[in-house]
Amino acid sequence: MTNNKSRRNFIKRSTAATAGLTFGMSALEAAHLVEGRNKRNIKWKRNGRLISLNLPYSGDLSSVEVRLFSKANDYIFEYDDVSPYAPKVNNEQTRDVWMPGYDEQAEIRKQSSREQRFPVVDLALNKGMEVVIEFNVKEPGEYNFNENGYRSITEEVRLPKEQVEHWGNSLYLDPKTNSIQHFYLSSQVDVIDGKVSFEFETLRDDWVGAISVVNADTKELIANTTVSWDVKLPEISTGTGISRERMIA
Repeated sequence: MTNNKSRRNFIKRSTAATAGLTFGMSALEAAHLVEGRNKRNIKWKRNGRLISLNLPYSGDLSSVEVRLFSKANDYIFEYDDVSPYAPKVNNEQTRDVWMPGYDEQAEIRKQSSREQRFPVVDLALNKGMEVVIEFNVKEPGEYNFNENGYRSITEEVRLPKEQVEHWGNSLYLDPKTNSIQHFYLSSQVDVIDGKVSFEFETLRDDWVGAISVVNADTKELIANTTVSWDVKLPEISTGTGISRERMIA
Protein backbone atom coordinates (compact mmCIF):
# COMPACT_ATOMS: atom_id res chain seq x y z
CA MET A 1 0.00 0.00 0.00
CA THR A 2 1.42 3.40 -0.95
CA ASN A 3 1.89 6.23 1.54
CA ASN A 4 -0.79 8.25 -0.25
CA LYS A 5 -3.37 5.49 0.01
CA SER A 6 -2.44 4.74 3.61
CA ARG A 7 -2.82 8.38 4.67
CA ARG A 8 -6.03 8.79 2.69
CA ASN A 9 -7.61 5.73 4.35
CA PHE A 10 -6.58 7.07 7.75
CA ILE A 11 -8.26 10.40 6.98
CA LYS A 12 -11.48 8.70 5.86
CA ARG A 13 -11.58 6.50 8.96
CA SER A 14 -10.98 9.49 11.20
CA THR A 15 -13.74 11.49 9.51
CA ALA A 16 -16.20 8.63 9.81
CA ALA A 17 -15.34 8.19 13.48
CA THR A 18 -15.91 11.88 14.13
CA ALA A 19 -19.28 11.68 12.38
CA GLY A 20 -20.22 8.77 14.61
CA LEU A 21 -19.40 10.75 17.75
CA THR A 22 -21.45 13.67 16.49
CA PHE A 23 -24.39 11.37 15.84
CA GLY A 24 -24.20 10.01 19.35
CA MET A 25 -24.31 13.46 20.91
CA SER A 26 -27.26 14.70 18.87
CA ALA A 27 -29.37 11.56 18.56
CA LEU A 28 -31.95 12.94 20.98
CA GLU A 29 -32.50 15.85 18.61
CA ALA A 30 -33.17 13.69 15.55
CA ALA A 31 -36.93 14.24 15.57
CA HIS A 32 -36.66 17.98 16.15
CA LEU A 33 -37.77 20.19 13.23
CA VAL A 34 -35.80 23.34 12.54
CA GLU A 35 -37.07 25.88 10.01
CA GLY A 36 -35.22 28.73 8.35
CA ARG A 37 -36.08 31.59 6.06
CA ASN A 38 -34.06 34.34 4.43
CA LYS A 39 -35.09 37.59 2.77
CA ARG A 40 -35.21 35.92 -0.66
CA ASN A 41 -38.02 33.67 0.50
CA ILE A 42 -36.24 30.31 0.51
CA LYS A 43 -37.64 28.15 3.29
CA TRP A 44 -35.77 25.12 4.56
CA LYS A 45 -36.68 22.49 7.13
CA ARG A 46 -34.50 19.94 8.87
CA ASN A 47 -35.93 16.64 10.07
CA GLY A 48 -33.04 14.61 11.43
CA ARG A 49 -30.68 14.20 8.50
CA LEU A 50 -33.25 15.13 5.87
CA ILE A 51 -33.29 18.76 4.73
CA SER A 52 -36.02 20.03 2.42
CA LEU A 53 -36.40 23.41 0.76
CA ASN A 54 -39.20 25.26 -0.97
CA LEU A 55 -38.94 28.37 -3.13
CA PRO A 56 -41.88 30.14 -4.80
CA TYR A 57 -40.76 31.00 -8.33
CA SER A 58 -42.63 33.11 -10.87
CA GLY A 59 -40.01 33.15 -13.64
CA ASP A 60 -40.19 31.52 -17.04
CA LEU A 61 -37.68 28.71 -16.39
CA SER A 62 -38.87 25.11 -16.45
CA SER A 63 -35.90 23.97 -14.33
CA VAL A 64 -33.19 25.45 -12.14
CA GLU A 65 -29.87 24.36 -10.68
CA VAL A 66 -29.69 23.79 -6.92
CA ARG A 67 -26.19 24.06 -5.46
CA LEU A 68 -25.22 22.62 -2.05
CA PHE A 69 -22.14 24.01 -0.30
CA SER A 70 -20.83 22.24 2.80
CA LYS A 71 -19.19 24.22 5.60
CA ALA A 72 -16.62 21.40 5.72
CA ASN A 73 -15.14 22.76 2.48
CA ASP A 74 -14.59 26.31 3.70
CA TYR A 75 -10.99 25.16 3.92
CA ILE A 76 -9.99 22.13 1.86
CA PHE A 77 -6.91 20.73 3.55
CA GLU A 78 -3.73 19.73 1.79
CA TYR A 79 -1.84 16.47 2.22
CA ASP A 80 0.91 17.93 4.40
CA ASP A 81 -1.25 20.23 6.52
CA VAL A 82 -0.70 19.79 10.25
CA SER A 83 -3.28 20.74 12.83
CA PRO A 84 -2.15 23.51 15.20
CA TYR A 85 -3.47 21.24 17.97
CA ALA A 86 -1.29 18.28 16.96
CA PRO A 87 1.07 17.17 19.75
CA LYS A 88 4.75 17.87 19.26
CA VAL A 89 6.38 14.46 18.87
CA ASN A 90 10.09 14.12 19.54
CA ASN A 91 10.12 10.36 19.98
CA GLU A 92 11.60 8.97 16.76
CA GLN A 93 10.16 5.53 17.45
CA THR A 94 6.66 7.03 17.53
CA ARG A 95 7.38 8.84 14.27
CA ASP A 96 8.39 5.58 12.63
CA VAL A 97 5.21 3.85 13.79
CA TRP A 98 3.14 6.67 12.22
CA MET A 99 4.89 6.65 8.83
CA PRO A 100 8.59 5.92 8.31
CA GLY A 101 10.40 8.74 6.50
CA TYR A 102 7.34 11.00 6.46
CA ASP A 103 9.24 14.22 7.17
CA GLU A 104 11.71 13.53 4.36
CA GLN A 105 8.91 12.75 1.91
CA ALA A 106 7.04 15.89 3.01
CA GLU A 107 10.04 18.02 2.13
CA ILE A 108 10.22 16.39 -1.32
CA ARG A 109 6.52 17.08 -1.87
CA LYS A 110 7.02 20.68 -0.76
CA GLN A 111 9.51 21.18 -3.58
CA SER A 112 7.21 19.53 -6.13
CA SER A 113 5.04 21.47 -8.57
CA ARG A 114 1.87 19.65 -7.50
CA GLU A 115 -0.24 19.31 -4.36
CA GLN A 116 -2.99 17.01 -3.13
CA ARG A 117 -6.14 18.30 -1.41
CA PHE A 118 -9.10 16.46 0.12
CA PRO A 119 -12.55 18.00 -0.54
CA VAL A 120 -15.34 16.53 1.57
CA VAL A 121 -18.71 15.14 0.46
CA ASP A 122 -20.85 14.81 3.58
CA LEU A 123 -24.19 14.55 1.75
CA ALA A 124 -25.86 11.48 0.27
CA LEU A 125 -25.25 11.32 -3.48
CA ASN A 126 -28.63 11.08 -5.19
CA LYS A 127 -29.39 10.20 -8.79
CA GLY A 128 -28.54 13.05 -11.14
CA MET A 129 -26.21 14.80 -8.71
CA GLU A 130 -22.79 15.90 -9.82
CA VAL A 131 -19.79 17.54 -8.19
CA VAL A 132 -18.79 20.95 -9.48
CA ILE A 133 -15.30 22.33 -8.91
CA GLU A 134 -14.63 25.95 -9.79
CA PHE A 135 -10.92 26.60 -10.12
CA ASN A 136 -8.93 29.78 -9.86
CA VAL A 137 -6.69 29.11 -12.87
CA LYS A 138 -3.42 31.04 -12.82
CA GLU A 139 -1.67 29.06 -15.57
CA PRO A 140 -2.29 26.02 -17.81
CA GLY A 141 -2.17 22.78 -15.86
CA GLU A 142 -3.84 19.51 -14.94
CA TYR A 143 -6.00 18.00 -12.22
CA ASN A 144 -6.65 14.42 -11.12
CA PHE A 145 -9.81 13.64 -9.13
CA ASN A 146 -9.89 10.34 -7.22
CA GLU A 147 -7.16 8.88 -9.40
CA ASN A 148 -9.26 8.92 -12.56
CA GLY A 149 -6.38 10.25 -14.61
CA TYR A 150 -4.96 13.70 -15.27
CA ARG A 151 -7.05 16.11 -17.34
CA SER A 152 -6.50 19.67 -18.48
CA ILE A 153 -7.75 22.15 -15.91
CA THR A 154 -10.53 24.61 -16.76
CA GLU A 155 -12.33 27.23 -14.69
CA GLU A 156 -15.26 24.83 -14.11
CA VAL A 157 -15.21 21.04 -13.96
CA ARG A 158 -18.33 18.88 -13.53
CA LEU A 159 -17.98 15.27 -12.38
CA PRO A 160 -20.70 12.57 -12.26
CA LYS A 161 -21.51 11.08 -8.88
CA GLU A 162 -19.99 7.76 -10.00
CA GLN A 163 -16.55 9.38 -9.68
CA VAL A 164 -17.24 10.79 -6.23
CA GLU A 165 -16.79 9.20 -2.80
CA HIS A 166 -18.54 10.00 0.45
CA TRP A 167 -16.35 11.87 2.95
CA GLY A 168 -12.75 12.28 1.74
CA ASN A 169 -11.96 12.75 -1.96
CA SER A 170 -8.53 13.17 -3.49
CA LEU A 171 -7.73 16.06 -5.82
CA TYR A 172 -4.27 16.60 -7.30
CA LEU A 173 -3.39 19.98 -8.79
CA ASP A 174 -0.39 20.49 -11.04
CA PRO A 175 0.88 23.17 -10.83
CA LYS A 176 -0.20 24.16 -7.34
CA THR A 177 -0.37 27.82 -8.32
CA ASN A 178 -3.91 26.91 -9.44
CA SER A 179 -6.41 26.55 -6.61
CA ILE A 180 -9.95 25.47 -5.73
CA GLN A 181 -12.34 28.41 -5.63
CA HIS A 182 -15.59 26.53 -4.92
CA PHE A 183 -16.54 22.87 -4.43
CA TYR A 184 -20.23 21.91 -4.28
CA LEU A 185 -22.90 19.40 -5.27
CA SER A 186 -25.33 20.31 -8.04
CA SER A 187 -28.78 19.05 -9.06
CA GLN A 188 -31.15 20.05 -11.84
CA VAL A 189 -34.63 20.56 -10.34
CA ASP A 190 -37.89 21.09 -12.23
CA VAL A 191 -40.09 24.08 -11.47
CA ILE A 192 -43.58 22.69 -10.82
CA ASP A 193 -46.68 24.82 -10.22
CA GLY A 194 -44.62 27.93 -9.61
CA LYS A 195 -42.43 26.33 -6.95
CA VAL A 196 -38.99 24.77 -6.58
CA SER A 197 -39.07 21.83 -4.16
CA PHE A 198 -35.99 19.80 -3.30
CA GLU A 199 -34.70 17.60 -0.49
CA PHE A 200 -31.37 16.02 0.33
CA GLU A 201 -29.91 13.84 3.04
CA THR A 202 -26.85 14.69 5.09
CA LEU A 203 -24.34 12.14 6.38
CA ARG A 204 -24.02 13.93 9.71
CA ASP A 205 -26.54 15.37 12.14
CA ASP A 206 -24.67 18.65 12.54
CA TRP A 207 -24.38 19.50 8.82
CA VAL A 208 -24.23 23.21 8.08
CA GLY A 209 -23.72 24.94 4.77
CA ALA A 210 -25.37 27.04 2.10
CA ILE A 211 -27.94 26.48 -0.63
CA SER A 212 -28.12 28.46 -3.88
CA VAL A 213 -30.70 28.32 -6.63
CA VAL A 214 -29.37 29.60 -9.96
CA ASN A 215 -30.39 29.88 -13.59
CA ALA A 216 -28.71 26.83 -15.12
CA ASP A 217 -28.06 28.64 -18.42
CA THR A 218 -26.92 32.09 -17.32
CA LYS A 219 -25.62 31.13 -13.82
CA GLU A 220 -27.58 34.09 -12.46
CA LEU A 221 -28.40 33.76 -8.77
CA ILE A 222 -32.12 33.40 -8.13
CA ALA A 223 -32.06 32.86 -4.36
CA ASN A 224 -29.84 31.55 -1.59
CA THR A 225 -29.85 30.76 2.10
CA THR A 226 -27.68 29.24 4.82
CA VAL A 227 -28.47 26.12 6.82
CA SER A 228 -27.65 26.25 10.53
CA TRP A 229 -27.62 23.69 13.30
CA ASP A 230 -29.17 24.87 16.54
CA VAL A 231 -28.31 22.04 18.91
CA LYS A 232 -26.10 23.15 21.80
CA LEU A 233 -23.31 20.72 22.63
CA PRO A 234 -22.02 20.33 26.20
CA GLU A 235 -19.00 22.40 27.09
CA ILE A 236 -15.63 20.69 26.79
CA SER A 237 -14.30 19.72 30.20
CA THR A 238 -11.03 21.36 31.20
CA GLY A 239 -10.53 19.09 34.19
CA THR A 240 -7.87 16.41 34.60
CA GLY A 241 -7.89 12.69 35.09
CA ILE A 242 -10.03 9.96 33.57
CA SER A 243 -13.61 9.35 34.60
CA ARG A 244 -16.68 7.84 32.96
CA GLU A 245 -18.48 11.19 33.07
CA ARG A 246 -15.65 13.08 31.35
CA MET A 247 -15.25 10.39 28.69
CA ILE A 248 -18.96 10.55 27.83
CA ALA A 249 -18.88 14.35 27.72
